[in-house]
Amino acid sequence: MGSEIKRGYDRPVPTRTGNPLGNLEVYHPGYTNAQPALLRFLAVDDGGVDYDVVYYACCILVGNDWAPPRSLAHRRSASGPSAAGPSTSMSSMPVLRQSLRNTGNYPFLSTSIDPSNRQAWVTRSDDNIIRKERIYLHVPKHKGDKPYPITANFLHWIFPHGNLPPPWRSLPIRGLTPLEDERVPRDVREAVFWRDDCCRMTQCRCGLEAAHLVPRKDLGWFIDNGMQQYCADRAADPAIDDLANEVLLRADVYTMIDRKELLVVPKRDNEQTYTLVTHLLRSENRYIHDEFTLFHNSPFQPLKGISIEYLFARFAWAIFNRATIPFFQTIPAPIEVRVRIPGRAGEPLATQTRSITSGNNVPAPPFSTTIFGGQASKKGKGSGDDNYNVGNSDDTDDDDNYGYGCGNRCPIYYSLHTGEMVCPIHDGESDDDSGSESDSDFSLREGILPITVFWKNN
Repeated sequence: MGSEIKRGYDRPVPTRTGNPLGNLEVYHPGYTNAQPALLRFLAVDDGGVDYDVVYYACCILVGNDWAPPRSLAHRRSASGPSAAGPSTSMSSMPVLRQSLRNTGNYPFLSTSIDPSNRQAWVTRSDDNIIRKERIYLHVPKHKGDKPYPITANFLHWIFPHGNLPPPWRSLPIRGLTPLEDERVPRDVREAVFWRDDCCRMTQCRCGLEAAHLVPRKDLGWFIDNGMQQYCADRAADPAIDDLANEVLLRADVYTMIDRKELLVVPKRDNEQTYTLVTHLLRSENRYIHDEFTLFHNSPFQPLKGISIEYLFARFAWAIFNRATIPFFQTIPAPIEVRVRIPGRAGEPLATQTRSITSGNNVPAPPFSTTIFGGQASKKGKGSGDDNYNVGNSDDTDDDDNYGYGCGNRCPIYYSLHTGEMVCPIHDGESDDDSGSESDSDFSLREGILPITVFWKNN
């Protein structure tokens, strides 16, 4: 007799086409209707979108300007040396709601373009969901004749040290115990598998990957923003490969998160506490129902030894994509953007406002890090240039390349839509899976700014 062949798999989700979910769009009140929406979300939460997803995405765009909680003290990262044991979490949602009450000094959402119309303010509902199609983001602190500026992309975004939003502070993520810390393997990849055991969402033990929260290719942003202070091992080299910045995920889940389709975010549950889940941020019509049914609002398994700061950085990183931020797709009139500017050693990172008339007017961020062959080092005099050096590794595998180099030494470009350095030949994967394309087509699609590249002479 032959082998007993199993029955073929059924479709996990009935075949459907199109997107019946609808959208929630957030508009900038300082521009005409000819300007695209500032933010666009799929209405995946019972006909709307989770309030915290919308509000904190908006606040990130306007410079991390959210109301600091009055009744809660900031706690250090759960992965820090003093964070062993269960972490402190918020046990009372009424306290949280009181601490987040907006007095009008912080950004707020409204169905009216008129900020003085308090009746139109969009406030936090009992189920924490915004069920509107069009709302406006108002920023009371902004003064002046020009519209308030928005952060150009992730690489220009500055991490808000000591000022994480309450939903992230409340996550019950503990550090490793002293005994676990002694037994953790020295190799980071082995340590991730040892600590997490299985995919921290699906609990699968096959097809797993050690997933970075802050992506490896954003090492320059990581170092310039001082993110190494949240490492479990301060001696990690490069610091971005630290155990606190990695989590074990099944490969398909990691792919959807890395494509910025699934957003990792804390959401309030029926018991009025925050749980880390995946949120469907964007998708393709041909598989949106699969992602929505299988993964939207799926909770993570308990986490330990993960930095909540890296989780928040991943949230911000995912927001900056051209589907969620369509604002730059058409620029009928000059718009105001916030960009990072060169600073002196030891001083906090700073930004300034610039008017742009096209995507090509956005400067590359002034990284103070040079990347050579997978190694990072601080630049010396002249680190304020918009150009920055790019190194090359003999290993062309993406997981082993740090910084912004193409392993084939191709000309690289700065993409406004992705906020990343891209190669028109080898990084030509587009949001719409359109396949290969010419350099000129790639430039038009991505809204790119050419960057002078300096290769290290061997």
